[in-house]
Amino acid sequence: MTTGKTNKVVLCWVVGVCFLTLAMVIFKQVMVVPHQPSQPGFLSDLIIVAARTTARNQKIDESTRLLRAEASDSHTLAFYYDLVSYDAHPAGFDLSATRLGVVKAVCDSQRLRESSILALGGTYVFIYGSKNIKEIGRFEVNKQLCDSAP
Repeated sequence: MTTGKTNKVVLCWVVGVCFLTLAMVIFKQVMVVPHQPSQPGFLSDLIIVAARTTARNQKIDESTRLLRAEASDSHTLAFYYDLVSYDAHPAGFDLSATRLGVVKAVCDSQRLRESSILALGGTYVFIYGSKNIKEIGRFEVNKQLCDSAP
């Protein structure tokens, strides 16, 4: 048979153990380093967000318009461009010169950012087309290319 005094002692022990358990859980949460997302998962999320937030139908210059950005896969972000005057003047577009300029601009902007798409192992693909020609040319930019570029 239990008495009122025994019940109080048991209740105090139960409350004490619960309090101690709660204190240990809070201490562990405060002292443990927060969970960092995995690099592949973070890269994939970053690419999806970049594709969704890139403006569509954006005029780059007089002859180039950014149509859209797409997450091709978990590590590739593709940009589709329309060369407005290409059909009338195909000689006016130099893919090699465009590639050099784009690679320099992308690599310079991404070089110092630790959590950029390129730094995390992602790839940018630039695809140029016109109204009559779906794909005039394409090229990729990745970390290895930026590391080897002057």
